[in-house]
Amino acid sequence: MIDLRHHIYSLVAVFLALALGIVIGAAFIAPGSSTLKDSARGLAEVTKLEQRFNILRSEISQKQDAVAAARARLDRTEQVCKALLPSTVAGRLTYRNVAIIQTSGSDESVAAVRAALAQAGAKVTTFVRIQGSLTPDNEELAQMAQPFGKAAGTPPADLFNTALASIANCVVWAKDADKVAALEKADFASVSGPLNRWNRLVVIVGGAGSEGQNMAQIVDAPLIELLQKKGAQIVGCEGFDAKVSYIGAYAGKGISTVDNIEQAAGQLGLIYALTGEHGSFGEKKTADRLIPRTLENAGN
Repeated sequence: MIDLRHHIYSLVAVFLALALGIVIGAAFIAPGSSTLKDSARGLAEVTKLEQRFNILRSEISQKQDAVAAARARLDRTEQVCKALLPSTVAGRLTYRNVAIIQTSGSDESVAAVRAALAQAGAKVTTFVRIQGSLTPDNEELAQMAQPFGKAAGTPPADLFNTALASIANCVVWAKDADKVAALEKADFASVSGPLNRWNRLVVIVGGAGSEGQNMAQIVDAPLIELLQKKGAQIVGCEGFDAKVSYIGAYAGKGISTVDNIEQAAGQLGLIYALTGEHGSFGEKKTADRLIPRTLENAGN
């Protein structure tokens, strides 16, 4: 909707500028001048441009109406999903441990993940938030050499890789808890919940506020690979309003994704993805489904 409005404003500005230029030019032509015919032709062009503008405005208005209708259908679908969510996901993850790793994204997205997992009966045993300071070029990682059992002078990139490996090992197999605790003490991560529980199910929450904060390939992608090597089943999530999407990076690693986790439809996708249905759920261009295929087939 916003893009269409901007398009309309741009068109209006172009047509007005053209018309104004021609009219002003005509105003400076003296009576009897040989260019009066050119002026008349110019005014005729203005009329044609105005007609074309009216046609384009009508077409854009029709597209706006189509977008509004599609948005209304999505809103109705969201209301249906919200009504179905509690009964549809109840008990699907009972007795299952789930870890949440927030690499970026909003706290609202994390809250939505927690709410969906609670309704499905899952137990969130571990929550790890990776701080923005945990990057492979941060010289402050030198302080992690001793806790990681590395020699002094180990390059920050190597210590960074060890940090990600420790997080993956701790989350999935409850190992390297001391290294993760050291990361938290040094403010490279924050942790809640015990670090001595196995978690075969992992939800990663990402999505950046700006391109400068985009760590999808630097943090998320290698972390997903490490989690996969540990045998974890991973779902990558982000909010629909994430300015920089991580979904492409997640899908590139072969994991299921949800691009609208704050919506009931996205929460349905999350639970069904954790129980085995693979897909890219949501509303963005990277999505291939709005709701799980299992639910669609249930009515057939």
